[in-house]
Amino acid sequence: TANAKRAMGFAKRVGQPKDRGSTIFFAVDGDYPATQIDGPILAYFHAIKEEINGTFVIGAYGSGAVLSKLLAEGLITVPWISMSPLFLGTEQFFYSNRWSMRQVPPEVTHGSSGVGYDRNIVRVPRREIGAFQVDESGEG
Repeated sequence: TANAKRAMGFAKRVGQPKDRGSTIFFAVDGDYPATQIDGPILAYFHAIKEEINGTFVIGAYGSGAVLSKLLAEGLITVPWISMSPLFLGTEQFFYSNRWSMRQVPPEVTHGSSGVGYDRNIVRVPRREIGAFQVDESGEG
């Protein structure tokens, strides 16, 4: 898909390492019914997996139902669960402990910049979520 190509292009520009299991995340930010998950969402992630072709680990941010399906189909490795407990399957997925990261309320505002952001809890070692740091030379 075009999104996967753009994501890989951006990863290259920022020096994201390919050979160390770093992750590119795709968001499915909404409360989707099973018909949407089994239809266009699943098709989208099949296309993403084909395009990325093992170059990066694939992660997803979304509801419990979306993440459960994507994991079951082998389309993602790193699940990042949204903080929306009423979204389909989210509470069950939370208690299953299959998530790698979870978003937690409330939004926080950075003091000097005024930029708002959501906090997250990382349940697994950072290397398992594909975190990386770029050094001053732009190398991952």
